[in-house]
Amino acid sequence: PPHRLPRLPYPSVVAAQQKAFGRRGATLGVKLSTTSLVQFAAKIGVTVAGFASTVVFARVLGADVLGTYFLVIALIGWLEFTTQLGVTTAIQKRVSELNESSAFLAAGGLVLAVAVVVVTIALLMARDLVANYVGADVGILVTVMLVVRMLYAFADAGLRGYHHVSTAAGIELFATVARVILQVGLVVVGLGLTGMLFGYVAAFGAVGLLGVYLLVHEATFTKPTRRHVASTLQFAKFAWLSSLKTHVSASMD
Repeated sequence: PPHRLPRLPYPSVVAAQQKAFGRRGATLGVKLSTTSLVQFAAKIGVTVAGFASTVVFARVLGADVLGTYFLVIALIGWLEFTTQLGVTTAIQKRVSELNESSAFLAAGGLVLAVAVVVVTIALLMARDLVANYVGADVGILVTVMLVVRMLYAFADAGLRGYHHVSTAAGIELFATVARVILQVGLVVVGLGLTGMLFGYVAAFGAVGLLGVYLLVHEATFTKPTRRHVASTLQFAKFAWLSSLKTHVSASMD
């Protein structure tokens, strides 16, 4: 009859479904816990490596050279912030939605590439001003450092967008350790500030290429449309404010 209620599944079927959902939930919980643990351990490793390298460089190079290096790093941070303006955050967000991820990844990469070209040209034209501000003739090296940092930032955003958070954290730790090892080696042979900057470029350049290599195997190339670019910029114009506080706090001294 029409008024008859639908038949409910047998108790054994319900129990099997609940058991299956329980296994999926447990697997997801273990995966999230492992990812969080890996990311936390990587952050600790980055902090320890950075602190140890600062102590070593302060003893070997002295306050003047180390101060110049930190000024260059602060300048790179602001140049990176100006070049990104929230685009990497937008890449991570749009790619993570898993709807046209490859197209959004390509759109974000295109926007970043245009921004890098514009800022790079401006830096090369103003390299004398950069040298006067920093106190050393490192205008070209600063430009190269910005390029490799943007390459790394793009790879990191893409990996995190594809939910490879532990991989991105491991790459960050590897970049820091590689930078410290290269810088120590170059400083020991007497290259001083130039050696530290070359070590920075080599480490983040290599890790950035590694990250892009992993992204190539993760994503299939899809030609972005004007809609993808507009959507990325639409999110980026609000996302840049979130990182402003961090940059101000880190560079205030």
